[in-house]
Parts: sequence; C-alpha cells; structure tokens
Amino acid sequence: MIKFIITLILIFNINMAFANKLYIYGWFSSIPDRIINKFTKETGIKVFMSSYENNETMYAKLMLLGKQPSYDIVFPSTYFIKKMAKNNMLEELDKSKIPNFKNINKDVLNLDFDPKNKFSIPYVMWFTGIMYNPKFVDKKIDSWNYLFDPKYKKKVLLLDDVREVFHIALNLLGYDANTVDEKEIKNAYEKLKSVLTNISLFAAESTKQYYLSEDIVIGMSWNGDAYEAMLEDENLKFIYPKEGAIFSMDNFVILKNAKNKENAYQFINFICRTDIAKEIIEEIGLSIPNLAAKNLLDSKFKNNKAIFPSPEVIDKSIIHNDLGESIRLYIKYWNMLKVED
Repeated sequence: MIKFIITLILIFNINMAFANKLYIYGWFSSIPDRIINKFTKETGIKVFMSSYENNETMYAKLMLLGKQPSYDIVFPSTYFIKKMAKNNMLEELDKSKIPNFKNINKDVLNLDFDPKNKFSIPYVMWFTGIMYNPKFVDKKIDSWNYLFDPKYKKKVLLLDDVREVFHIALNLLGYDANTVDEKEIKNAYEKLKSVLTNISLFAAESTKQYYLSEDIVIGMSWNGDAYEAMLEDENLKFIYPKEGAIFSMDNFVILKNAKNKENAYQFINFICRTDIAKEIIEEIGLSIPNLAAKNLLDSKFKNNKAIFPSPEVIDKSIIHNDLGESIRLYIKYWNMLKVED
C-alpha cells in the first residue's frame, strides 16, 4: 500500500510539473517575447522556449530523447515533417481545435511534404536570396554566381546549412537541387571548394549583424534577416537570384509524446489569430502566410518584396525534399568542405 501511495504521489507530481505549461523547441527569435508574454497573460499558460540552430540538430536531439516527454511544439521545416511523421514522432492534428487555421493561405497547404496537413500548420515562409552592400559591390547583382567572384575574398557569407549551400552549387551546375546522384553532389562540392577563399564565415543564426558591421559585403541571407538589416541600413540591398530563390517553410507540429497537447493547440491557434500574426509581421518582418493578417497590414509591409516576394519569385523558388538515407552523401561532402575551410 505504501509503494502504491508513493507511486500515486510521483505520478501526481509529474503531472503537476507539466500542468499549465508549454514546452517549445523552435528557431532562435522566431516568435517575439512580447507575443509569448501576451499568450501567457491571456491563458495563464507559462511558455518555456528552447532554440536550435538547424533542423538536423533538432531532429538528432528528439531522436536521442526517444519516447520520454520533452517538448510539446516544434517548428520543423518542410521535408523534416515527412521524416518525423515516418518515424511516428508527430501527433495527427485535430483541426477543430485550431479554428484560426482558416486564415492560412491555401497556396501553402497540402504540399508534398504533408498532404492534407495532417501533421503540420504553416507558420512562416523563408526565401533565401543574396544580400549585398552597394558600397563595396559596384555591379547589379542578379545571380548566385556573384558569390564565386574572386574580388570578394574573405567577404562572403554562406549559411551554415548543408542543403541550402549545396543547393546553390547544384543549381548553377544545372542539376536538380534534390539530386541523390553522388557524382552530381561531388561536382557541387568541387564547385563550392572553388569559393572557399571567398568565405569569411558560415552563419548559423541571424546574418544581419555581419552585413551591418561591413565585415561581409555579399552573401546568402534569409529574407526575414534581410528585412531587419535594411531597416537599420537602408543602403543594403536584397535580391532573389534569377536562377531561383531557395524556399522553405517552418511549421508548427505537436510531438506524439507531448504532455501538454491541449496547451499546444491553444498556442498554435493563438499564433494563427489575425491580430497576432499581424503583430509578428510588423515587429520582425516574417513572411507569415496568414491572408487575413496580410490584408490588415500597412502598404509598407504588404508591398515589401523581402517580406512578401512576388508570385513570379515564389513560382521559381525551389523547395527541398526529404532525401532519406541519401542525406549522408551531402553530409559527407559538407564535412569535407567545412574541414577545408
């Protein structure tokens, strides 16, 4: 009987530890603190936010944690949804608990990585393009090829993202950005090796400080970072390359082993709310595919091409697929590239 009572007390304490709380594992600075505080004030649910630098780190950590309760909500990008769903890591969503789902742009629903959005709710669209400083770059930039120009020695920034960096080389070589052909991946590696003398750093988080400090004069940038940088220095320029931008989308998912699923539904519905999505766009310039929120924006946001690219740019943008075991080929050559850097 004593053992039984102790067991009940332990179970009660574990449940109390998770009650009225929400554990989120997401991208650095992906949701403003003010918005999270507003959610807590409205609901009484305290949010604990942890961040990761890339999808690979997030996935590896969750795999290591296994079935034990850890986080409730995660923000994986595109092809990682399919990967996580395949491994039975994701909760199948009950859309009736997310009435604000109706605000999401239908153009970004039912994509290949999650048909019918069984597991994911779109949060923010990312478009990777080129940022440059006209003070040091005297040409009209319109192509990924400019990152390989020897005049920018030690002045180029690449993202610390294997798929995005290899995407550029594969694209310029005329290959599919989702190729699993080792010969093509190796050729892309060789092309990237040729730009190593240009690279100043591989950036894992926000890129804007490097452009603002003028340590970097040209390189890759996410559109959200570019928007923030240009607010601080209006001379900076951001363009989408003629070969096509890199398109990705971060999505809300609820983990299968989440302890606070009802709180997670409340949070996702809160972020999809028109006024909240509008506030996030205005504060940090994220490209949130919430049509109801976009309609309320001032024209300076609504017509800003860094935040909301033109339909032509979107149509030409390329999304990454899940490569399965073939991702090891990319990681193999990525590690070789980073060692040589």
